[in-house]
Order: sequence, then structure tokens, then C-alpha cells
Amino acid sequence: MSYEGKLALLLVLSAAVGWFAARLAGNAIFRKLSDKRIINNIISTTAQELFTADTLITKLQDPTLLSGLNPMIEKHIEEFLLVKLTQKLPFVATFMGESTLAKIKEGMIEEINLLLPSVMAQYSRNLGAQLDISTIVTGKLSAIPADKFQAMIEPHIRQQQWKLQAGGAVLGLAIAALSAFILSL
Repeated sequence: MSYEGKLALLLVLSAAVGWFAARLAGNAIFRKLSDKRIINNIISTTAQELFTADTLITKLQDPTLLSGLNPMIEKHIEEFLLVKLTQKLPFVATFMGESTLAKIKEGMIEEINLLLPSVMAQYSRNLGAQLDISTIVTGKLSAIPADKFQAMIEPHIRQQQWKLQAGGAVLGLAIAALSAFILSL
């Protein structure tokens, strides 16, 4: 066999070895990712980082969300003043005119707007203390059978594995080319 033939064979074999080694490594990593303990650790860590009580508290105290409650609060206050107050205290209601009711409504809405962020903060802290989001998410995702979970992530990993194999082939080819160059000196 000529020198060029041996060189071509060396390059092809090295690229094939690099591709095969990368495939074996990718398969080993994929099998490890399918291991239930590793899946649970990934899920638990992700849930702890993404879903925290602080995130919940911040969202529940968002002024935009709280201001969205104002129309409902105003409607209930108005219903209370116009309907329920007259039923509960008919004597008091007869002495109150529309301007008095409007002032009472305005005062109640101001107080509720001052109180609501604190109430929501306390509520969300209590909820965060009682609700372990990480455990819930981990439990839900852990309930997925390993083969179904593997089927869900396999298409995403296969694309990455193909890139790993191509990189292994290129690396094997580069090593062979470097070896051939050094041997030719």
C-alpha cells in the first residue's frame, strides 16, 4: 500500500475511532441522565432555584396585580353600603345620603389600598412557609415513569449527541493529521 493510501486509512480510522468514542460517551451520559436519582436531583435543584417563596411574595405584591383588584373591591364596597348596610342597620342607612356613602366608600377604598399590600405579603409568606413548591414539583415529575421521561428528553439529547459524535470525528481526524504531519518530518 502506498504512503498516500496509508495516510488516508489512518485519517479515516482515526475519525471513525473519534466518532465511536464520542458515541460511547454520549450513550453513557444519556443513560446516566435517565437514572431516576439524577433526574430527581436535577428536578429538585431546578425547582429550588426557580420556584421560591420570595418569587411568590414578589409576584403577589406586584402593584399592577393589586391595582387590578380595585374594580372588584369597589363593587363589593358599593354593594355593602347600598344593600347590606341598609339590611343590617336600616336606622343608620336612612340618615346617610349619597355624598356620605361616597365619602365612606372613598375612605374604605383608601384603607384597603393601604392595607392590601401588607395583607398579601403576610399571606404569601404564610403560604410560602406551608407550601414547599420544590417538593411538589419534584413529586409530580418523579411520578413520571423513567421510560416515559427518557422518551421525552431523548429527541433533545440525540441532537446534542450527534454534535458530540461529529466533534469526536473531527478531533480524531485532526489528531491523525497531526500525527501524519509529525511522522512525515
